[in-house]
Amino acid sequence: STSTIGYTFIPSNATDSSVSWASSEQSKVSVTSGGVAKGLLVGQSTITATTKDGSEKSDTCEVTVYQPVTSCAWETTTATLPIGSPVEYSVSVTPTDTTVKSISVVSGTPAKITAGTPVLVSTGTYKVSLTGVADGESELTLTITDSADKSVTAAQTIRAYKAVESISFAESTYEIHVGDVATKFSPTITPSDNTEVLVWESQYDDIATVDNSGNVTPVSEGSTLISVSTTIGATKVTGSYTLTVSPTVGS
Repeated sequence: STSTIGYTFIPSNATDSSVSWASSEQSKVSVTSGGVAKGLLVGQSTITATTKDGSEKSDTCEVTVYQPVTSCAWETTTATLPIGSPVEYSVSVTPTDTTVKSISVVSGTPAKITAGTPVLVSTGTYKVSLTGVADGESELTLTITDSADKSVTAAQTIRAYKAVESISFAESTYEIHVGDVATKFSPTITPSDNTEVLVWESQYDDIATVDNSGNVTPVSEGSTLISVSTTIGATKVTGSYTLTVSPTVGS
């Protein structure tokens, strides 16, 4: 962009009120004979105006060139976050050489997630540490402001959850019989107040099926592996047992 640099002569009725112009950093700021400065590269330059009447009077002004911001974004888009364990998320600014005045990440109310101060890790990319503090969703808003106080924002909704640490069954093998009603062999899950969604699976549905609550229904004689696993966290936690389906009792 360009800007005309104004100046004032003392006395105001000087016979020759013309000046010559010079820029100390011409690669960053150019200046015309009419005092019109143009930003070329991010940085600073000293602009000098000097009288032409032989008195060699002069004055200077500092011109700062900045790169305006156009947008920002969440580079890490993982929509879940374990409670109590800080996780680094990546955010970016466009253009990458934006002259950033301030950057922040703010969690919605009530805050289920807290955010640290974003730290520059490479040109145009920042890391921010997020920590889940309570179960539920929070909308986090990234705000980047440039040197001209123009701001851009980007929002992302993240769910904080209480992660499962372990799943175990009292026995490695259980037995039911063909014709038995649906039966559940409940695992011990630590911590017990976890808020993860678990998924159940039978290795062989033609021997026994399992529903979303862990109830197994025998289908035919044989053995199948029944497993239950976490679905949210980056690290999958699984517990399992072998189910043996025996002939109908009394057959």
